[in-house]
Amino acid sequence: MARVVSPAEPSQSPERENDADPEAQPAGIDPDLWRRVLDVMSGKSKVRDQNEAASLLTKALGDQLLNLNISVDKDENNSGEESRGRQTSRKQRRREDRASEDGEGRARQAARSSTPSSNPPPSRRHPSPDPSPSPSRSSSVSRQNEKSPDSRAKLPPINKGVSVPDYIGNPVAAFATKKIDAVKWVELYYFTARARAAAASSLKASADEAIVLNNKGEGKPVTVKSSAAAEPLKWVVKDRDLSWEELNEAAITFLEEIIRHKWPVDYVQAHHDFFQKIRIHEYRERPLGKSALALYQDKARRDFHRRVDAGDSPPDLAIINRALLDQCMDEVRDIK
Repeated sequence: MARVVSPAEPSQSPERENDADPEAQPAGIDPDLWRRVLDVMSGKSKVRDQNEAASLLTKALGDQLLNLNISVDKDENNSGEESRGRQTSRKQRRREDRASEDGEGRARQAARSSTPSSNPPPSRRHPSPDPSPSPSRSSSVSRQNEKSPDSRAKLPPINKGVSVPDYIGNPVAAFATKKIDAVKWVELYYFTARARAAAASSLKASADEAIVLNNKGEGKPVTVKSSAAAEPLKWVVKDRDLSWEELNEAAITFLEEIIRHKWPVDYVQAHHDFFQKIRIHEYRERPLGKSALALYQDKARRDFHRRVDAGDSPPDLAIINRALLDQCMDEVRDIK
């Protein structure tokens, strides 16, 4: 006959099983039945085969095993539900982390696209690259910034054998030269001697101001360019109010400037003939005739540039309109 070993106490010796206390039996089992079970396990009582021993043990422990199985099933179910809950919680946390990372990534991308010049925040996963440029990149940038002799503007050659002029007058104000360069109307006063002297004084003051600012700088000198030279003069006389002498003086300098700034030949010729006819017109001998001629040239030149600005063909200034000149004479009489 096979000896049945108790699953609850597989390591107990027969001597210890004989000394088992009947009061330690599981609750709800008949004491005689439990003692018989102990006798079978200790070998004192013989059974015919393993099936009889198993039947006896099942009868004694059936209810207890059933309760144990139910308890184990519940524990396994509870542990399974807890495990599934933990897995679900981990998956939920991973989804939330991915959603948070995606949101941060989109926010960083939007910030980079809206402010291209700003530095993007470093990524949490990837270290930011070294911002210092590589030697090859630095050398290429420096080569691009360097001016080669071929890239400079073509400089005119020196006029051999020609000295500086006997007299160097004050230049025309930068404000007026910019107007001339753009073929725009500008007052003749800028081309008079007193206007050019005022412009030279203003230019010197601007240069002195720039030098003072540079002297106060620390470290590398900073060049400060004053815009005063390109501004109109504070006090400008209207063409109609110019004296006869200043009108003819300004006309000569005006013609020199439009030639230097390469106005079209027909434009230059028209203005040359215009001022020449104004200078020798018969109205200059009449009372208030010079004032009428000054007013006429003001209106004629304004109309000329107004048509040019509009893209229309300007009139021929060399043709003096007698009707307009008479209107100017009447206007001057009314003012006086």
